[in-house]
This record gives sequence, C-alpha cells and structure tokens, in this order.
Amino acid sequence: MITQYIKDNKTAEIINKIFDGDDTGRGILLNPGEQKKKARWEYIPFDSLAHILGKIIQGRSPVNVSKGAVRWLAWDIDEKYQAKDFCSKIWIYNRELIPFKSLSGRWHLFLFLEAWTPINEATKKAKSIQDDLIKLGLEVDKGHTLPNGYSIEKGKPGYWIYLPYSKTEAYSPYGQPLSVTQFIYRYKFRKHPLIAGSIGMTKGGRHKALFNAGLYLKYNDVDISLEDIGALMTDQIIDQKEIDHANDNENYNQEHLNKNYNNYLSDLCAGEIPFEPKQKQEKKKESLNPGAWRNGVKAEVIANEEFQPIDWLVENIIAPGLTIIAGKSKIGKSWLVLHLSYCIEKGEEFLGRKCAKGDVLHYSLEDGKRRIKTRWEKMCIKPDQTYYQFRDRKPKIPILTMGLEEEIEDWAKNIENPKMVVIDVYVKVKKTISKSLNAYENDNYNLQNLQTLAIKYNIGIVLVHHTKKGSENDVFDEINGSAGIQSNMDSMIVLASSRKAGKNSVFHCIPKDAEQLEFEVGMNDQMIWEDKGPVGSTSLTMLQERIIKAVKDLYNGNPGAGDGTMVKAKDVIEIIKADDELTEKSGRKGKPFTKEDINKNLERLCEKGLILKSRRGEYEPPHY
Repeated sequence: MITQYIKDNKTAEIINKIFDGDDTGRGILLNPGEQKKKARWEYIPFDSLAHILGKIIQGRSPVNVSKGAVRWLAWDIDEKYQAKDFCSKIWIYNRELIPFKSLSGRWHLFLFLEAWTPINEATKKAKSIQDDLIKLGLEVDKGHTLPNGYSIEKGKPGYWIYLPYSKTEAYSPYGQPLSVTQFIYRYKFRKHPLIAGSIGMTKGGRHKALFNAGLYLKYNDVDISLEDIGALMTDQIIDQKEIDHANDNENYNQEHLNKNYNNYLSDLCAGEIPFEPKQKQEKKKESLNPGAWRNGVKAEVIANEEFQPIDWLVENIIAPGLTIIAGKSKIGKSWLVLHLSYCIEKGEEFLGRKCAKGDVLHYSLEDGKRRIKTRWEKMCIKPDQTYYQFRDRKPKIPILTMGLEEEIEDWAKNIENPKMVVIDVYVKVKKTISKSLNAYENDNYNLQNLQTLAIKYNIGIVLVHHTKKGSENDVFDEINGSAGIQSNMDSMIVLASSRKAGKNSVFHCIPKDAEQLEFEVGMNDQMIWEDKGPVGSTSLTMLQERIIKAVKDLYNGNPGAGDGTMVKAKDVIEIIKADDELTEKSGRKGKPFTKEDINKNLERLCEKGLILKSRRGEYEPPHY
C-alpha cells in the first residue's frame, strides 16, 4: 500500500459520493487473508470512512433501486496483466476508464457517468464496452459486468463489487498506483486528458506537466483553479482555510507552490508561462518549432541520391506498404488472397507474375479452419509455414488502434523473413474512432499506423474489402468507404465485372510506383485466379482475332517506342480478304469479308484497346 495522505470524514464523503449506489446494504469480506467464501452481504449502509481506513473491506452495487438508475459501471478482468501494459492499453481505448487492482491482484475497471442513468441504458453501455474490451484481448468476466443481477420489481440491487482504497488502489495510465487523493483528482479531471494523463507520472516530469496542463485548462475557460494545481503537485487536498486564504491573496498560489517545491514554479515560469489569460495575451502566430523546416531535404540532394529497385512482393502489383483488394461480395476475393499467401510463402508466380518469397501472417476473419482446409484441397495447394488467424481465436483478435498493430509488429519482430500480412476482411478490424470525426478522419486514423508499420518492417499489408453496390464512373471510387482509404494505399486493386470481359472479371490495379494495369482474370477448375489477357480479348470473334494478328505481323517495330512503321488499314483489308480459310470457318459460304466489315471491327478493337489508332487509317499493336 502507498501512503494515504488524507484519512478523514471529508475524504470518506468524497469517496462515498463517487461510488454512490445501493444505499441499503453492503458486501463485506470478513477475513481478508482467507477465501472469498468468507464474504457476505449485509443490509447495513456502506461505511465509507471505515473502508478508507482499511478497517472493513466492503463492496457495493451501483444500482440505486429507488432511482432505478446508476452513476458508475464496472468490469471484472480475470487475468493478472502487467500494470504498465494493461493501463496504457486502457488509456488508449478510453481515457475515462480508471483501472484498479482487485484483491486477487487482477483488475477492476470503473467508468463514472455524468448523471444518474436509467439501468437499461447503462446496461447497454456496459455491454458495448465489455465487447470492446474482449476485442482488445482482455479476459472479461461477463457475469460481473455491472450493473447485473438487479430486480427493480423485487427491490434487489444485484451483484456487487469490492471498492478500492481498502487494500487496493487506482492506477495511472503509466501503471503507477495512485494515492486516494490522486484518485480523487483523477476522477475529477477524467474528461481532461492533459490533467488525467499527468497524474501518476514519474516525479521528474510530473510537476511541469501538471502545471502546464492546469494553466492551459484554466486560461481556456475550464473549471480548474490554481488551488487544484497545487493540490495535484503536492498530492494533498487543500482544506477550506487554505482555499479562502488563496482567494484573498492573489500571490498565495505562487508562494505556496514555490514553498513546497524549492522555487520550482518560479524557475518554470521565468517568462515562459505557456498560456496567459485570454484578455492579456494576443494569440501568437509563430510556429511552435520555427526551425523545424530545416529537417527537410533539398531537391538537389534527392536528385543526386541513388535508390534501390523496388522490392516488389508481386511484380508491378504489390509492393511493401498498404494494398487494398476490393470487389463485390462472393466474387472470389478470399480465394484470390489464399492463393496470394501461398505464392508468397513458396515464392511462386501469382497471376503469371514473379513473387518474393517470405513469411505470411493471414487473418481469415470470415472463415474457420475446416473451410480453409477444404479450399486448400480444392486449389491443390499445401501451405505449411503461413500463420493463419481465425475469427474464433482465443484471445480474440483485436481491432485497429486497440492492439492489432502491436500484434502485427510482434510477428514482424519475431519472424525470420516477414513479407506480407493479409487481413480478410478490413471491416472486421476497423474501429469507429469517434462519432465526432468524419468518415475520412476515421479511415485515416485506422490506417495511418498500419502504413507506418508496413514501411518500418518493409512488409506488405493487404486489406480485403468490399465495393459499393452502386456503379461509379471510376472503378476505384467503388471501394466502400471514404477517400481516406485511397489516400493511405500504396496499391489499389479492384475485381470488377465488365461487359467487355464477358464471363470473366477485370483486374484493375493502380500501384503508386508502377503503371496502371487492367486485364481479364478468371478462375480455373481449381478455383485459382488466372490472367486471361487484355480486357476484351476473350470475347473476340474469329475476324477480330485475325485482324489483331495481321496488325502484329505487319508492324515491324516495338509497340510504344515509335520506331516502327504504322500499319495501314488497306493492307489489313487485303490480308483478310485473301484468307479463304477464315472465310470458310466463319460460315460465310465462300463470301469474303467486306471492306466495311473489316473497318467496323478495326474501330471496335480500338475501342477495347486491343489495337491502337495512330491517325486515320493507320494502326499499331497495343503497348503491353
């Protein structure tokens, strides 16, 4: 136990008010060193002073039956997590949640509501947070998520929980125990992260952090006084006499703080108080770091730097960084990434393109082990080194900003040759950060850490996603979500149907460091996707196929290089008309194709991009 500075009725009253709830009874632990079976419920009002003094270990239900409402919620965590890791994770998830060590050395979490809240509404909120905590990978006792077990009709307050500050303490975001006084201020300023996050820091930085945070809040019209700041820094509740004296003497606060901290305050504030009252200070417009621009790089340095070739995971398609593969439901995205993972693991070709060889972490969040194995057998593949993660895994798979990035980083650090992470599907790990943020900000928040992680470890992170139901002018605008998704991607892939492609789909790809690609893809009998050639090439008539061949045969240069002689339409027409075999196989009964037939199909092939028109009556093969 850490020292409790204040052990009096005033503190007891504060604690009693914070943990206000059932006022008819209490749960008590008769012998703290023995088993919980020694606990019992008594219909005697909660004794907050005896509790604070550690004379009686007591518990309470949050439910006030007469009001039919609660002021706080609680969750029982069943594992003995390390304080620093646990508290920082909770802080990142929800800064208003306050962790407490339980009597068993495990954890309790409390959330304090602004007003008495109807039980049904509070229960829904408690269940929602419970689900989030489970997604974080925490072992939550669902039966002891409070409120629970109450009956308004029968006058029963329900389950109770041992309260802190009788053998247990609250903890800071840094994993440090808080005195009862520190907890009271942590509770009071729980909605102000600047203050709440400073309470419980190591002593070296805590005073400055608290004072600066306090001044910022005070001078931005937040209800905090310098008496509060002084109390936070001294870890003492200032009594009413001191407060009255402070109000009468404007110099008191600085004198008091100087006295307690050996003129620390005067050293800190030597012309450098970060925020002055609004009425005394004009807003400064200069940069907080005026010389920071010098950390940039001159253009001439970049121009003279030699860069290594891109370390493609899939040649000209997927590079280290973030990649999204989107398509409508049931189009075959999961089959595609299963084959992709296998090709990276084995170093085999994917869609006819070279692949890097390395380790893969594959999150298959819509499938189970049975389905995946069945698909492997259908595909005739035998992966063995890829780490697969499934939806029913324990501990549960965390979501973005709540532990998933840390899990991926741990894999990248501990695997010999990490190359790629597949997340199938993105929506299963996406977190709605805040309702106050727009869709773009939410998507950007979800993805920016992933992108940083991919760059740091030179790995590809592939997100499988859905497209919208409605049709867009640009196929990449069909990706479901905001522009925040596209802005964070190093490569975007969309599988889409196309009238030009017939029964096949079209593989659209925009890598940031290579040319845009479009080609037909289709599944073979083993459910493996294959490159079927340029868009429209699989639905050609015999005549169109012969025209393409004629253009290729007549052209004597390199397509796109400008070093060849363009093919004239009259020469193509002459070749087609002389092809008796084509005439016969086309079922034209000895009637050759006319000039009009050939010119019309030349134009159709130009529309599909299967031949290129340089100028009127002149053509060349496509540049692929």
